[in-house]
Amino acid sequence: MERIEEAVADAWSIAARDLGITVKTDGSLIDEQGHSRRYVVHVADFGRAKGTVCSLIGSTETDDGRALRRLAEEAGYFWSALGGGYARYRRELFVATLDDWQWFGPGQPPGWYSGTPWGH
Repeated sequence: MERIEEAVADAWSIAARDLGITVKTDGSLIDEQGHSRRYVVHVADFGRAKGTVCSLIGSTETDDGRALRRLAEEAGYFWSALGGGYARYRRELFVATLDDWQWFGPGQPPGWYSGTPWGH
C-alpha cells in the first residue's frame, strides 16, 4: 500500500472508532476470472446496502482502477474516489461525506447522521 493509501486507510479507521461505523481497509474484490482488485477502504452501510468501496482519485486512470470500479458497481457496491483530503481525519468532512452517501444499513442510522446531501 502506498503512503497516501495508508494515510487514508488510517483516517477511516479513526472515523470508524469515532463515529461508530464499520470500516474495512486494504481489502479486495475478486472478479469472475479470479483476479483480486484491491481497494483502500470499504465503508459498510453507506452508499448502497453492501456499502461503499473506495479508491483514490486518479485510480480510474489505470486498468486496475477501472476494473475495480466496474466490479464494485456490478456487485452492488457504491464506488467513490477519495482525494488527499481524506488522509487526515476531520470529523466534519467525514460526516458530510457519509451524509452524502446516505444510510443503507439495518435499523436506525448513527445519532450524528443527518442524511443531508453534499452542498445542501
